[in-house]
Amino acid sequence: MLKVVYSNDMRQLAALLAEQQQREPLPPLQIETVIVQSNELARWLSLSLANYHGIASHITFPYPSAYIWTLFRQLLPDVPDTSIYDKDVMLWRLYPLLAKCRQQVGFEAIDRYLGDDPDPLKRYELAYRIADSFDQYLMYRPDWIQAWEQPNTDQPHWQARLWQQLTIGAEEAVHRANLLLRLQQLLTQSDRRPKGLPQRIAIFGISALPP
Repeated sequence: MLKVVYSNDMRQLAALLAEQQQREPLPPLQIETVIVQSNELARWLSLSLANYHGIASHITFPYPSAYIWTLFRQLLPDVPDTSIYDKDVMLWRLYPLLAKCRQQVGFEAIDRYLGDDPDPLKRYELAYRIADSFDQYLMYRPDWIQAWEQPNTDQPHWQARLWQQLTIGAEEAVHRANLLLRLQQLLTQSDRRPKGLPQRIAIFGISALPP
C-alpha cells in the first residue's frame, strides 16, 4: 500500500513518521529504511526521531539511487557492487574518449567546443558535464538510454553516438535503466513477494522521483 503525506513543515512530517513507527513497530531485528536526498536531512531526521523515541537505532537513510542499486543486487542475478555507469566512473571513461572521438563523423559539436585549446581542464569539465547528464538520463529518461542502445540504429545526435561508444563490447549494459526494466518484470511476473524486500519503506522529504 502506498501512502502519501504532504506538508511544508518538515517537523510535522518527522512527527508523523515517528508516530507510525511507534504505532506499527517492525520486528526487533529488522532495519527501518528511510530514503532521503541528503546527509544533512538524514542527520536532522535521525535526531528528530531520537527526540521522539528517546533513541534512534536500526534505521538506515540511503539515497534513492543507492537504495535502488541495493534492490538490484538483492533481487537480480549477476549485479556488481558498483557500476561502470556510475557518474564518477563515467567521467574518467569519457575523458579519453572525448579526445578519441572528436575527429570522427557525428562529433563535430564536441570538436568545435574543444577547439584548438590543448588545456586538459577544459576536456575534463566537458567530461564531467556529460557524465552528469548521462547519470540524469539513466534515472529520469531510461527510455532514451534504451533507445540509444538498440542494435543497428544510426543515431544522429552526438550524445547518443557517445553513449554507444561507452557501451561498445557489452552484450547488455549493466546500468540503472536496464536493471530497472528487469526488476519491474520480476515484480510483475511473480505471484510471490520476493525475498529481501523490506516490510516497509519511508521516502522522506523528496519532492520528485523518476517514474
